[in-house]
Amino acid sequence: MAYLRERKIDTDVARKECVEVRYTCNGKRYYAIGFRNRSGVYELRNRWFKGRIAPKDISHIKSNACKVNATCLVFEGFMDYLSFLTLGKRGCLPCFDAMESDCIVLNSVTNICKALPLLREYDKTVCLLDNDAAGRNAFASLYKALNDNAEDMSSLYEGFKDLNDYLKDRQAFQAFEL
Repeated sequence: MAYLRERKIDTDVARKECVEVRYTCNGKRYYAIGFRNRSGVYELRNRWFKGRIAPKDISHIKSNACKVNATCLVFEGFMDYLSFLTLGKRGCLPCFDAMESDCIVLNSVTNICKALPLLREYDKTVCLLDNDAAGRNAFASLYKALNDNAEDMSSLYEGFKDLNDYLKDRQAFQAFEL
């Protein structure tokens, strides 16, 4: 929980979306935040480790309110997804409502090919990917593969690497609490 607080993730959001995973490696005990992927295993994070329990896969979060063929939001990693939910809970992203949209967390830009069959079923794909070369390349691939049916929303956090850096920024964070 301390790690999530450092990342400015709302703990209630994290409790709903994640689990604590305890594991042993070379006889030593460890724990991490676990975020379930589509294969039923976990993407893992803590202060010192970023990895996964195999196999590598996307996470597909279906909204109960989502209409068939509506909008799907796409995130690069689960910390960005949790950041989005935290921002949404504080009313800081009024143009989106995660409760009304399905979401896909790529868990790595290398998983785009796994997400494409699902994304083709949606009327609209909204990308909230990182503001770096990998994020821009991932968006370009999605845009091309989805026949221009993808929208890049990374300008919402322009000047920051990703949604979590935007959330962690002290000035931005204080503005959220108004």
